[in-house]
Parts: sequence; C-alpha cells; structure tokens
Amino acid sequence: YGYPKDEEAAKKLCDFLVEKNDWTGIQYKVNGLSRGIFGYKKDPEAARKFIEELIVQNSRDGIYQKVDGLENGKYGYPQDLQALRVFIDDLDKKNNAIGIPLKVEGMAFGLYGYSRSSKFIKKYLSLLEN
Repeated sequence: YGYPKDEEAAKKLCDFLVEKNDWTGIQYKVNGLSRGIFGYKKDPEAARKFIEELIVQNSRDGIYQKVDGLENGKYGYPQDLQALRVFIDDLDKKNNAIGIPLKVEGMAFGLYGYSRSSKFIKKYLSLLEN
C-alpha cells in the first residue's frame, strides 16, 4: 500500500489490539509468533503458550485457535485429532458454549477426530426438543 515496512510498529499494533481482546490482533499475534512475521520472532511454542493463556481466560478466540492448531498441525501444536477430541470433550463436559456445538458438529459430520454418529445427533436433538 506504499507504506514503508515497519515490523516494530506492526508488533506494537498487534499487541495493542490483543490488550483490547481484539480477534484480529489475536490472529496476527498467533500467526506472527508461528511464522516469524508482523514483528514477532518465529517461536511456535510461544504461540501455543499464548493460545493456552487465552483458553484459561475462556477466550473463544483461543479455543478456535487451538482447534485449528490441533486439527492442522499449526501454532506450535502437532496435528493430533485424538488430543483435539479430548479437548472438545472436556469443553463439552464443562458445558462450554463453544465446546458443545464443536462436539455436535464433529459427530454430525465426522470432524475433529470424531466418527460420524447419527445416534448421538438424534439423542442431542431430542434433548433440545424437551
């Protein structure tokens, strides 16, 4: 866009947005740490730790980043569908508003390490009707 490249300014902006719990800032920081861009040094382990900190705060952005990381081997996470399923099951057991639909989606379509289960979906839908 014609602006001079200023990695330090990019990092400061990302960090400022993260402080405001801004989704875009979180995305840029995670990608920056994972890939060594936007003024961040490449440190996938730091990206994973940042995501885990967000999850402790019950951040939906952190949850979605971890799902993407475990599903696709990104952000310092190995691709591990079994760990992903355990993570989602744990969210579901805690009645987490994000975990429940992730589990339903996983079982309905065979995603996130789940096998497709029409029996589970029928049971879930019957609970919604009551």
